[in-house]
Amino acid sequence: MRGSKMVGCAIVVALAATACGGGGSDEGDKGGSGGGFSMNVAEPKRLIPQSTTESGGSQVLSGLFTPLVDFDAKNEPVLAAAESIESPDNKVWTIKLKDATWHDGKPVTAKDYVGAWNWGAYGPNAADGNYFFGTIDGYDEMNPVDPDGEEGPKKAAEPKAKELSGLKAIDDKTIEVTLKAPFAGYKSVLGYTVFY
Repeated sequence: MRGSKMVGCAIVVALAATACGGGGSDEGDKGGSGGGFSMNVAEPKRLIPQSTTESGGSQVLSGLFTPLVDFDAKNEPVLAAAESIESPDNKVWTIKLKDATWHDGKPVTAKDYVGAWNWGAYGPNAADGNYFFGTIDGYDEMNPVDPDGEEGPKKAAEPKAKELSGLKAIDDKTIEVTLKAPFAGYKSVLGYTVFY
């Protein structure tokens, strides 16, 4: 899912490419600006959304993916890739997706999100953003604690599950998320990179 942010990245790349062209004149630079453009982003640690929690990777991912929600000037969540995000009780959330396609033209589906989130929540994958899935039912079964309870390097117990019990693809365009406890701010959390 690229959305309008991908267009913005393409424009930045195009401007940078034209600034690298040789087309100088004999008169020199009289205007002072020189027509150059430069942009610097820190080296991304990873480009896997569920394992990208640092700013360099997040900046790149924001040009490649459209989040479920984005934020307005007052930091209020506004729908982006989501058609709607609703919950009658702040515990069971229903996310309806807008029509979108991957780079190869295949439709983005609820199963794509569910698969990515389950990968990120599965403890043995050691995703940097794993803990963001901790509010969803079934997270504890995917992330058991050290059976010895000792400090220092730990070998966690084998997970009892490979999927979040509180995460379901109801149909191609609908995701249902059941949290461990009600959380009124969950819609805002869905704008973070690990939920791309």
